[in-house]
Amino acid sequence: MSTVTYTRQLGFFDPADHASAAVSVIGLGGIGSFAAVSLAKLGVPRLTLVDFDSVEAHNVPNQFYSTDAIGSTKAEAIGATCRDFGGIEPNVLVGKMGADGLDEWEPTEVVVSGLDSMAARSDVWANVKMNPRIKMYLDARIAGQLIVIYAVNPMNLDDLDAYERTLHSDDEAMPAACTERGVIDVGMVVGGLLTRLVRAHFGNDDVEPVTVMNLSSLTLNRGGWVL
Repeated sequence: MSTVTYTRQLGFFDPADHASAAVSVIGLGGIGSFAAVSLAKLGVPRLTLVDFDSVEAHNVPNQFYSTDAIGSTKAEAIGATCRDFGGIEPNVLVGKMGADGLDEWEPTEVVVSGLDSMAARSDVWANVKMNPRIKMYLDARIAGQLIVIYAVNPMNLDDLDAYERTLHSDDEAMPAACTERGVIDVGMVVGGLLTRLVRAHFGNDDVEPVTVMNLSSLTLNRGGWVL
C-alpha cells in the first residue's frame, strides 16, 4: 500500500473525492512522459499509459527518463516512475493505438494525446470521436518553444468540427531542426498545463478549448476555437 499522502494539495484535488477518475496518456515522449508523472503526483487513481516505443539515449535529456531506462519500453519505464514518484499503480500497455484501436485499451473519461505525428493523432482520434465514455480529449502539440493544447468534447459536434480542422498530414507540418525538436523546460511546462486541465475537468471548472503558450516570449493565451 502506498504511503503517499496529498495533504498539501487537497484543496486543489482530493483523490478520495475522485476515486473513479480515469485518465489515459497515449504517447510517452516529450509531452506524455511529463504529463503521466505529473498526473501520478496529482493523485489520479486510475491512470493508463500507452506507448509502443523503447527509451533511447537521445530521449533522456528532454523526456522523463533516466539513463537506467535506456532499452526499456517507455510504457514500463514511466509506469515504474509513476509508482516511485507518485505512489500510483498505473495500467501499462505496450502497444500502438491504430485506427482500429488497441485490444487491451479501455476508454477512460479523459484521454491525453502526447503523440509526435499527425498520423498517430488521427488514429487516436478515430478511437475517441463520438465515444460516449470519453468526456474530454486533450491533444497537446509542441513546435520548438510553442505549445498548443486542444481540449475537445468528443460528443460535441461544434468541437468535432473545430478540432478536425486542426488535423492535417505530416507532410504539411513545419519540420523542426534536428537539434530543436524538444527541450526539457518545454516538456515540463506542457506536462503541467495538461495536469491543470485534467484537474479543472474533474473539479467541474471551465476548460478552455484552446491553450497557447510561447516560451520564447513567455506569453499565454486561453480561449475558444479561433481557426
